[in-house]
Amino acid sequence: MSILKRLSASIKARFKPHADGERFLRTRFGTTFFRTFQVYHVDRRSWMTHAAVALHRSQEDLLMEFAEANGAPFIGTIPEIVFGDPVEEELFMRVGSIPIVDKAGAVLGIASVDPLWAQKQLQAYSAYDWYTASWEQIAARFRAPLAEAPSAASRAVQPEEILEKICGAISTIEYRALAISLTDRRYTVTRLDGATMLGDLHPRLIQPLSAYLQGRAQLHPTTPLLVGTMQFYLTVDTTGSYVLEKRVAPHTATLHQFPQRQQQRSNTVLLVDDNKSFLSIVSQYLTKQGMSVMTVHDGEQAQQFLETQDMLPAVIVCDLHMPKKNGFEFVQAMKQDERFRDIPVISLTSDKDVEAEISLLKLGVAAFISKSEDPRILALHVMRHVVIDDSKKAA
Repeated sequence: MSILKRLSASIKARFKPHADGERFLRTRFGTTFFRTFQVYHVDRRSWMTHAAVALHRSQEDLLMEFAEANGAPFIGTIPEIVFGDPVEEELFMRVGSIPIVDKAGAVLGIASVDPLWAQKQLQAYSAYDWYTASWEQIAARFRAPLAEAPSAASRAVQPEEILEKICGAISTIEYRALAISLTDRRYTVTRLDGATMLGDLHPRLIQPLSAYLQGRAQLHPTTPLLVGTMQFYLTVDTTGSYVLEKRVAPHTATLHQFPQRQQQRSNTVLLVDDNKSFLSIVSQYLTKQGMSVMTVHDGEQAQQFLETQDMLPAVIVCDLHMPKKNGFEFVQAMKQDERFRDIPVISLTSDKDVEAEISLLKLGVAAFISKSEDPRILALHVMRHVVIDDSKKAA
C-alpha cells in the first residue's frame, strides 16, 4: 500500500503546466533538427540533459527557461521519499516524475522532467502543483533508498587515477593543451584546436575530481601535475574548465634531424560536421556505445587532423555539405593520398542527392547514410571498423 497521502480535492493547484518539452525543443532546434534529435535520444526523460549539451547551454539555465515557458516552476532540490508501493514507484519513474512530500509523507506537489507530458499519464495527480526538475535529480531520489554504501574499491579510487583515465581516453594527449569541463555525470575534453570528446562519470567521482583539480590549480599553480608519465601545468580558464598545458622549451633541431613519423591506426572515430549540435548528439550516442570519438568542423580541420596525428582514426564519419572544404572535396583529397586512402569513410547527408551518393561510392566511401536514419544504422556501420570497449558503454 502506498504511504503517499493525497491532498483534499478542495485544494486548488497554483502551478499547472501548459506546454510540453517537445514543443519547447522544436522552437529551439527547428523541426528538421528536432526530428534527428528524437531519433538519437529515445528516452524522453533525458531530453533536456542532451539538449543542453547540443545547445551549448548549462542544463539548469535551459530547465529554468523551460519552466518559465511551461508554467511549472523550476525546483533544484527534491526531498527524499520512500515509496510503499513498487507499482506506483515504477509509474512515476517511467514518466520522469516524483512526488514532493513533507515529513509526514503528504504530497505537496509533483516534480517532473516534462510536467505536461507526465501529467497526461498521471491523471490521479493532475490536481497537484507541478514543478520542473532535472532527470538527474529525480533519478537520484529513486535510487537513494536503494543505494548501497560505496564499496572499498570505489572509495579507494583517487582523483589522479580518474584524471589519468580521462586523458588516456583521448588519443591526442600529446597535444600542448587540453581543457576538461565537468558536469553532473559527464566530462568533456576539448583539445587546443577545438576537437572534443565526451564521456560519462559516476556522480560519486565527479565531486572528488573537481575538488582535486580546483585545489591543485589554486594551491600549486607553478608545480607540474603528473598525468601518467607526462607533466602538465594546471590552470582554470574563464569558463571554469580545467586546462592541462605542457610548457616545453622550444627545440633548436631542424626537421630533417627527426625520423619520419610513422602513423598507425587507432580505435578512434573521427566525426566531421559543421553543425555543432548534430555533432554533439552523434558524439554522445557513439560514446555511449563504447567508442572513442573525436570531432572537427569542416574538411580543412579534418585534413589537418590527419596530417598532425601520430595515430590515425579507425573510421571517419563525414558530412557532405560543409564550408571551406566540403565532404566530397575532403574525401577526394584523402583517397588520393596513399597515407590516408585506406581509412574507411562513412558519408552523411541531410538530403537525397543520388548523384553525390554515386560519386562518393565511386571514390571508395564505405557507406552513404542520411542523417534522418535510425542512429543504430550509423553505429552498426561504424562498429564494422572499430573494436568496442565494453567498459566504456553507458549502463
